[in-house]
Amino acid sequence: MSGRSCSARPRGGTGTGPSRTRALLLMGALSGPLFTAAHLVEGVRRPDHEPVRDPVSSLALGRRGAVQTASFLTTGALTAAGAYGWHRTPASGADTWGPRLLGLWGAGLIGAGLFTTDPAPARTPAASPRTVRGALHDASSLAAFAAVTGAALTGLGRPRRGREPGWSGYSAATAMTFTVAMGAAITGHERPGSTLARRAGLYQRLALTSALAWQTTLMLRHLTYDGGSLRCSGRPRWTP
Repeated sequence: MSGRSCSARPRGGTGTGPSRTRALLLMGALSGPLFTAAHLVEGVRRPDHEPVRDPVSSLALGRRGAVQTASFLTTGALTAAGAYGWHRTPASGADTWGPRLLGLWGAGLIGAGLFTTDPAPARTPAASPRTVRGALHDASSLAAFAAVTGAALTGLGRPRRGREPGWSGYSAATAMTFTVAMGAAITGHERPGSTLARRAGLYQRLALTSALAWQTTLMLRHLTYDGGSLRCSGRPRWTP
C-alpha cells in the first residue's frame, strides 16, 4: 500500500478543477447539439435534400454547402478540445485510449469537412467517377466512425463502474446502436436500389445522434465529478 490518503473532495468546492479543463469539457459537450441543430435546420431549408434518404455529408454540396462544411470543422475542433479536457481529468485514471480515440473522432470530423463528399449514387449516373476528394472524405469518415465506437467501448471498464453501473450499459448500447445503424446507412448509400436505401439517411442520423449524445453525456459527467474515488489511482492529471 502506498499510504496515500483517499479522502473524497467535497462537492460544492472547486468542482472539477481548473477553469481551463472545465472549458474544454464544455466545448466537447456543446459539439453534439450544435452539429445536430445545424444538419436538422439545413435539411429542412434545402428543398433538394431528403433527410430520410440522403447522408448528412451531402449537405456540403451545392450553394449552401459551406454551412455543413463549417459544421463539420467546428464539431471536430470542439470534440478534440473535449477529448483533451477528458485527458486532463483525474477521472480518466489509467485510461489513455478513451481520450485518444475521442480525439481521433474529432480529427475524422475535421477531415470530413475538409474533403467534400461525392454526390450520392442515387443522385448521379452509375458511371459517375469517384473523386480523390470524395475518397478522402470517406476515409476520414470511416476512421472517425471506428474511433468513436472504440471510445464508447472504453466506457465498459471505467474505474467508477461500481459507483455508476449504468454507464457501462449505456456505453455498450451506444457502440452497438452506432455500429448497426451506421452499417445500415452505408449499405443503403452504396446500394441505391436496396430497401435500406430509402431510409439510409435516417439510419445515419440515428447513428450520429447516438454517438454525439454519448459524447455530451461523457463530458457532463466529468464536469460534475469531484474525483473522490480516484484520489489514489495513478499519477494526477488535474493540472492548471
